[in-house]
Amino acid sequence: MYGLDRASISIAVAMHMFDLSGNILKHYPKATSNTISSKTMSFDINYKNINKIKIVEKREYRIFQIDFSYPRKYSDNNIIVENDEESRRKTEKEILEVIQKITEEKLKLERMVYDYFEFTTQQEVGSFFHYYNIINFFYRALVRNFKDLDKTQYYNYTEKEDRFYTTGFIFKPFKGWKIRLYGKNFEHNKYHEDKIFGGLIRMEHVLTRRLIKKLFNTCHVTDIQIEEMKKQISSILCKQIFKILVEEIYRSNEKLEKALQNFKSNDLESIIRDYAEWILDNSIVDDIVTKINTKSYRQLQRYRKKIRIILELAQSRASPKRNYFGNIERLEKFINEILLQSCKVECNNIKHFTCKILSK
Repeated sequence: MYGLDRASISIAVAMHMFDLSGNILKHYPKATSNTISSKTMSFDINYKNINKIKIVEKREYRIFQIDFSYPRKYSDNNIIVENDEESRRKTEKEILEVIQKITEEKLKLERMVYDYFEFTTQQEVGSFFHYYNIINFFYRALVRNFKDLDKTQYYNYTEKEDRFYTTGFIFKPFKGWKIRLYGKNFEHNKYHEDKIFGGLIRMEHVLTRRLIKKLFNTCHVTDIQIEEMKKQISSILCKQIFKILVEEIYRSNEKLEKALQNFKSNDLESIIRDYAEWILDNSIVDDIVTKINTKSYRQLQRYRKKIRIILELAQSRASPKRNYFGNIERLEKFINEILLQSCKVECNNIKHFTCKILSK
């Protein structure tokens, strides 16, 4: 699933700040106002799908900014993102009508520009923590390739199992682009009585005006289609992070293979334990040991069985919670549904670990 979640749009208006402020509070009596500076005021609206309004004084006009949610126009939550062009345009027209009522001006939709928008991809999963290894590799890849001093990882704690589990992270690869990857089910269930069951991985690309203009050669709302957003984000931004994710997996595999060279049977458990953070999946360790094995086939089978037992024990005790089995299939789904890259992922004793882009 992919589509739009939240956005902020701006339009130039003639009405003066004092009158705008009065009309906003008249239209939204429960709104709270904040004077940011002598030339800027913001209002927390939190009514239906409108989050905030901000007005900025310019020399000859005022900038009217409105922050809103596309999906909450039709629902009290944003689990299902906006991916229909017709209903999206209807929401934007209604936002324009709100602005016109407040400003008492006739305005054109074509004049509205994005300050930012959130383009979202989402995937249903059995349990979010099963994706811990993939999310961990992804986060490491971002840290290794981009410098973000404000990066944040999120964890929670289950008292029943006495263990932590990951709930996601926020990362800014560069100016104008913020990635937020998290368990949507955790966020929704925290604030809503109607709980959802099963995991939902969501990745939000928050793009600000400068990057929007660079990607689409415009920042005008009416000039950008949802499918065009998907095309540009998948072919430019997602392609870039897909590449570094795969490189991170190969890097970890090489590190693991080096550690396992000429290993002794008695050392196998300690090596696997020490390098657990660099193991994406049991099948990768299995393949490496098979590839470098110089012992008999019977001994190899003992090694493979032992590795499986070690990893089963490790995941049963691990905090944060994780899973060392089935991650090759999960990685393929993650790449296809979250990173929007058409890809086939395999790991076996013939092809080893491969991540092949499929022709469209």
